[in-house]
Amino acid sequence: MTKTPLTILILAAGQSRRMKSKRSKILHELAGYPMINWLIHASEQLNPEQIIVVTSPNMDDVAMTVAPHKIAIQDVPNGTGGAVQAALQYIPNNDQGNTLILYADNPLLKPETLKNIVRTQAQNPDGLTILGAIVNNPTGYGRLVVKDDGFLEKIVEHKDTTDEERAITLINIGAFCLKTDSLKRWITKIDNKNAQSEYYITDLPQIAALGVSQ
Repeated sequence: MTKTPLTILILAAGQSRRMKSKRSKILHELAGYPMINWLIHASEQLNPEQIIVVTSPNMDDVAMTVAPHKIAIQDVPNGTGGAVQAALQYIPNNDQGNTLILYADNPLLKPETLKNIVRTQAQNPDGLTILGAIVNNPTGYGRLVVKDDGFLEKIVEHKDTTDEERAITLINIGAFCLKTDSLKRWITKIDNKNAQSEYYITDLPQIAALGVSQ
C-alpha cells in the first residue's frame, strides 16, 4: 500500500471487568471469530512490517489467538501510554516509518479506514493523525476538542471533561498514526495527572502541538 515502513500496535492488555467474564473481552466471538481476529485481519491488509499485540501477563490465550504476530507484555496496568512503552522495544531505533496504534476492542474497523488513516498521515508526516466520529450519545468516550481553525487541540477522557467538554459529540475512536521516531520521543512526555492516574496516549495531540522534539 505504501513504501513507508509501517508498524501496527494493537493494545489488548485490558481486562474484562465490565463484561463480567474470566475470558479476555477480545476473545469473545463476533460472527464466529474472536473479536481481535477481525482487527488482525484488517491490519494485515495494510502489509505492515510487523503487527505487535500488547497484552497483560498471563494472557497466553490471546498470544495463541494472534500468532504468529509478536506479543509485548505490559507488566504494570498503567494505561495506554504504558502499553505503547511496552511495545517500543520491538521497534528498531533506526525505523524511518510510521506506527499505527489501535485498540483491540475495535473489531469493526475496515481495512480501507485504516489505509485512509495512513494516507492522511503521509500528507502531514510531522503531525499526528487520529480517527474520530460524531455520535448522538458520547457518554464514556474521550472527546476530541477542536480549535476554531479546525485543528485538534486535545483529547479529553470522559472522566476528566468539564461540563462544556462533555457536550462535545466528536469522540475518539481509538486509532492513531504518526512517525515512529516522533512516537518514541513524545511517549516519554506523557504524565499521569488525570482522574485515573494513568498514562494516556490521548495526551499525544497536546504534546505534538507543542512541537516537543527532545
